[in-house]
Amino acid sequence: MNRAQVLGKRATGVPEIDFEHGLQIGLIEAFQSAIAGGGGGEEPRRILERLMDFTNAHFLAEQLMMRLYNYPDYEGHVQEHDRLVDALKVIQDGLASGAPADGSGAVGRLHEWWVTHVQTQDQAFAAFLKERAPAGEGVPSSGAGPKAFPGVE
Repeated sequence: MNRAQVLGKRATGVPEIDFEHGLQIGLIEAFQSAIAGGGGGEEPRRILERLMDFTNAHFLAEQLMMRLYNYPDYEGHVQEHDRLVDALKVIQDGLASGAPADGSGAVGRLHEWWVTHVQTQDQAFAAFLKERAPAGEGVPSSGAGPKAFPGVE
């Protein structure tokens, strides 16, 4: 399944979140490909670092929107974010120690975690936002989105 198919089936309807999910799943897939291609060298570490940086930024953006709109399941959603960040750190530590790139199967679970999180936690947050949108105005926004990333499609 390609990135467009993955996103299409899991779009939240919140443009900023969907755009960032596209970038995030692209990094996850690039990391999985780098590991599948042998897993050694600098490329997997470089991609993982970009994935971690972007994931932290994306989670911060989501969490700011949750606070802005007083999302009632903020704490539970943040706990899910923290679980992924912790899993990424374990993978990073394993790469730094020279362990086999996916000896524990953690890399293969990244995509699964992402899909499950988007289908449950992010869909619930999107539904919450849609309920608060004034009639005819669409989903509330942070004001950021694809236009905030010129040259990135």
